[in-house]
Amino acid sequence: MKQNLTVFLLFLFINVSGQTELKEEVKSKNNALKMAVSKLAADPAIQNGSFGFYAVKVENMEVLAFHNPNQSLIPASTMKAVTTATALMAFGSGHKFKTFIEYDGTISPDSILNGNLFITGGGDPSLGSGFFYDGDARYEFLNHWYDAVKKAGIKKVNGAVIADSRIFSGEMVPEGWTWGDMGNYYGAGASGLSIFDNLYEIEFSTGKVGEKAKVKNIKPAIPYLELINEVKSSNTTGDNSCIYGGPNTSQRIIRGHIPSGRSSFIVKGSIPDPPLLAAITFSEFLTAKGIQIIEKPKSVSENEKFTAKKRRLLEYSSPGLDSIVYWVNMKSLNPWAETLTNHIGLANTGTGDTPSGSKAVINYWKAQGLDTKGMFILDGSGLSRSNGITARQITEIMARMAGSGEFNAFYNSLPIAGRTGSISGSCRGTAAENNLRAKSGYLNRVRSYTGYVQNKKGELVAFAMIINNYTCTAAEGKSKLEKLMVALAESE
Repeated sequence: MKQNLTVFLLFLFINVSGQTELKEEVKSKNNALKMAVSKLAADPAIQNGSFGFYAVKVENMEVLAFHNPNQSLIPASTMKAVTTATALMAFGSGHKFKTFIEYDGTISPDSILNGNLFITGGGDPSLGSGFFYDGDARYEFLNHWYDAVKKAGIKKVNGAVIADSRIFSGEMVPEGWTWGDMGNYYGAGASGLSIFDNLYEIEFSTGKVGEKAKVKNIKPAIPYLELINEVKSSNTTGDNSCIYGGPNTSQRIIRGHIPSGRSSFIVKGSIPDPPLLAAITFSEFLTAKGIQIIEKPKSVSENEKFTAKKRRLLEYSSPGLDSIVYWVNMKSLNPWAETLTNHIGLANTGTGDTPSGSKAVINYWKAQGLDTKGMFILDGSGLSRSNGITARQITEIMARMAGSGEFNAFYNSLPIAGRTGSISGSCRGTAAENNLRAKSGYLNRVRSYTGYVQNKKGELVAFAMIINNYTCTAAEGKSKLEKLMVALAESE
């Protein structure tokens, strides 16, 4: 009997030791943090869902607390932290994306271009961006382009202005994005030639409850846009409308409700065919400056080829990658994150599309020693619900970034609790306020955060927390995770 008991205890030890490996790493201190994690794990709102948490001291990788650290969960927009970290490591914070103004054919002595003008995209997401430029400054790039054409002595173009976005291939929107996302501003995908953040604004005016809302203006003007308006006014206080339409179809249907009694209410949508709008915008700008363009502007299809040799008039550069990453994380810009994913794919495989970029991201961190088992990446922004990543994987990426030469650019891009970005209203009046920096994530039944915080000793802590399929409200889910953020800031 004693021998059987010994064998049983030995079997039990072997069976449990693998599960308790992480627990042995966690010191007995920081009980308050561990209790906060345990409390959320036992919360009735989480019982039908999933909760992953992992936090380490960056300096020595001491594990402070964890829960289901190796469970693959939907990360939502915390995926952007992984994408931007990878982009910074791949290209460096000073990297710039190029757009080229080119022409084919010949320029005659009487200043006539017997050929076409090309806008050759280099995957710059910032052309005419409202995040970098205000008002008329958003159109300043057109002046630079015009100056290059003028300097070449061109006064008439017998061809057309042609937009070439073929640096990227495949679909603009990644697999896993829903029909209800694509037509809205956050569902604008990545293009080899983006313009105006790939979004447009519909200005409505509304009357009484139940009346149809009136479209006052669309900015920028999109000549080929066919907008079917089915929006009505209601007692809602916000935007409860949805725009339906794919990335390369001109028709958009907008349905839903917006507040009644408004003289102006803005709804944002994704631009169909951004390269075509870029060609139209530049063609009209040149015409207004007195340069005659004979043919209609157009965009190049992916498989179309030009045999004529092109000559370069201008190389136009984006702001530095550090500035682009700042806005990706601060404002959670899906199209920009997808653009970076395509660039990562292009640099590593020669193909600039989402599948290539997603695979390259995984391969990069695997080469850095990260265990990528259970890491499923379908896009760079986190809008796809097919993404899966563990809290431990994200945390270890954060920790590795802290030891890299690109850390300052990455760290400064993350919103500050109680101050900026998506967490400007979070953790106020606590040890986390103006201390914790994190990228947040939100989808229906998904809440997540990842980033850094200084503990009570001033040590830098990297963390990730994700909840999926909770049964409370989104606001309540946010509040529950904020308590963990405060506990992290109060840890030792």
